[in-house]
Amino acid sequence: MKSITKILFIFLFLAAFQNAFAFELKNPFKKQEQPKVRMVETKQEWEELSVNVPLEERKIEKQVEEKDPKKFIIPEVKYVFERYNYPQGKRELDVTEVRSKLAYYPYLVADNSCRFVAYPFYYYSPSTNQISSNFYVEKLDTSKTKQKRILDYNHKQKERNPIIEAGTKETYQNLFNGLTLVDWSADSTKLLIKEKVGSSQGGVYKTYLYVHYMGNGVEAGKTVKLDRLDKAIRYYYTDWENRQIIKYRYDI
Repeated sequence: MKSITKILFIFLFLAAFQNAFAFELKNPFKKQEQPKVRMVETKQEWEELSVNVPLEERKIEKQVEEKDPKKFIIPEVKYVFERYNYPQGKRELDVTEVRSKLAYYPYLVADNSCRFVAYPFYYYSPSTNQISSNFYVEKLDTSKTKQKRILDYNHKQKERNPIIEAGTKETYQNLFNGLTLVDWSADSTKLLIKEKVGSSQGGVYKTYLYVHYMGNGVEAGKTVKLDRLDKAIRYYYTDWENRQIIKYRYDI
């Protein structure tokens, strides 16, 4: 009798709390029902959906994630001026990127007053593996700050005339004529420019020097090629060093 009473008590206890322990077993392999997409039913609906919207009227909604200023700190860009040719002889011909870009200028060098800028422009011809160059001296916009004068300068803003052309009007296999600025004078009235001539396979075999006089501005400038300097160097080594450097490759 006692055992029957215990069984009856347990049955009533489970019946009272069956909702508390109830759960549903889900079959993971059962295909879930996808929401049904309403299809076009009439011709009028199809024509409304297929209307061609012009490009200027199309709107593309982009979800822009708002950045938390506490997590993303964007530093302010700062620029500083540095001396171009210090120590002296530091800057040399650099055409490392001309073969990939075909035409580019590697730097802009302003005078002490930041009124003018000087730079070479290199060109590459893949068919002949030839590098040629031009040299430019241009006026900067003095109505802007010194930093903005340099940053806003663009060689392609207008048609520009070079003061020196090297190798642009001749075609030779593997030849390079590379112009580079040695430096401005301290009073910003003159520039010393060097041209290296050689072969991409055999190295440099000739060096020319030029002095450009600014005059009253870019248009009034004049360029002089120092032909006699090379002769004076050869005569010096022949007379005082007893060495004929004309038989060797040398660079000024």
